[in-house]
Amino acid sequence: MEILGRQLKMKIEKESYECLLCQNRRVSNIISFPRTPLANKFISIADQSSNSQSFYPLDLGLCDFCGHIQLTHIVPPHVLFEDYPYVSNSNTGTETRFSLLADEFDSFFSNLEGKFAIEIGSNDGFLLKLLQGKGWRVLGIDPAEPAAEIANKAGIPNICDFFSESIASQILSAHGNPHLIIANNVLAHTDQMNDIFRGISHLMSKDSILVMEFSYALDIFEKLLVDTIYHEHMSYHQITSLSIFLERFDLHIERAVRFTAHGGSARLYIRKGKSTKQGHSVKLLIDMEKKIGLSTAKSWELFASRIEDLRNSLQGLIANLKKDNKTIAGYGIPAKFSTLFHVLELNENDFAYFVDDNPMKVGMYAPGTNKPIYPIEKLEVDRIDYVFLFSWNYESEISSKIWNRDLCDVIRCFTRCLHLVVNRHGRFYTSL
Repeated sequence: MEILGRQLKMKIEKESYECLLCQNRRVSNIISFPRTPLANKFISIADQSSNSQSFYPLDLGLCDFCGHIQLTHIVPPHVLFEDYPYVSNSNTGTETRFSLLADEFDSFFSNLEGKFAIEIGSNDGFLLKLLQGKGWRVLGIDPAEPAAEIANKAGIPNICDFFSESIASQILSAHGNPHLIIANNVLAHTDQMNDIFRGISHLMSKDSILVMEFSYALDIFEKLLVDTIYHEHMSYHQITSLSIFLERFDLHIERAVRFTAHGGSARLYIRKGKSTKQGHSVKLLIDMEKKIGLSTAKSWELFASRIEDLRNSLQGLIANLKKDNKTIAGYGIPAKFSTLFHVLELNENDFAYFVDDNPMKVGMYAPGTNKPIYPIEKLEVDRIDYVFLFSWNYESEISSKIWNRDLCDVIRCFTRCLHLVVNRHGRFYTSL
């Protein structure tokens, strides 16, 4: 069924795909988005070769056996993560959250000598560095060479590779059981969940804790976080299907926390052994998932229609501003940019340019466009009327920075269908 005659479609197909969790071939496409470029594949504007960027299918599937939500077209991991430009400590919000997490993790083992933590997807080692400062022995595992190099220079030992059962055996042999395994916003980025969790289970003792974070499917659905859906995120985890999956490895969710990072996330505390009791927080979220029908195609059909409403209202807002000869710059080119820009069919000609505070992105083209990315200082020179916040989840931090410098006003786009232009005094004067 085609939604409003546009590119976004609900699909009922005979072809089925293998579930990344239960491994049954019971996954069918439920939404086909327009093809999009890879979220973190940047081409340098200094590159003399042609600025031709590849666009890949972006199809969302649902397993009718275990209810897992995933992409059905998987881009090879070495293509996705070869030159990964994200760094953990690129904003103060993440720094604060990681600092609080390090304190919490340390409190779990406050009276223990020789505390040892590993982090899967350790990136630049920022969180491990905080634990190291508290006396922990640490080890990172990350396949992205630029991030691994930053970690090495910071004194964080790491293995530059994808975590696997084989890597786990090497770690166990060389270092013993870790007390803490961290997997923050990484276990949605893999099509090897079974291999990874065989390794995790192999590493864990009855005293170990696995803490994993991910963009939560319930938040994606409720808040219409369509820009969380991109090629790196192969899975859109919910507690119901994850708890069934983890039992296969003798792992059990002890506690679940829902929090606001990345628009809406969940953090799970997982232990090994049948004695682990499922806490009230876990049962509460499972009940919420079932009530909303998170594992049903009908609910995601509603999700697709809401995306259409979002696209129409956002395009109307920008058209009205351009009709009044207002200038717009894009602020922030996070991973969510690729989906937000291309699925909602924004026009690059409506933007004067883009800015970002990550030096690894400056001097590149924004994914799928011929528009360059400049440092945010360019806003100090040019008199732009509005900035469109692609990094909308850091709206408070960015807006205050812009208004304190008296630069321009802000188009704040929350993808939950709330579009507001906000002036520097915090008053809303346009709402669609």
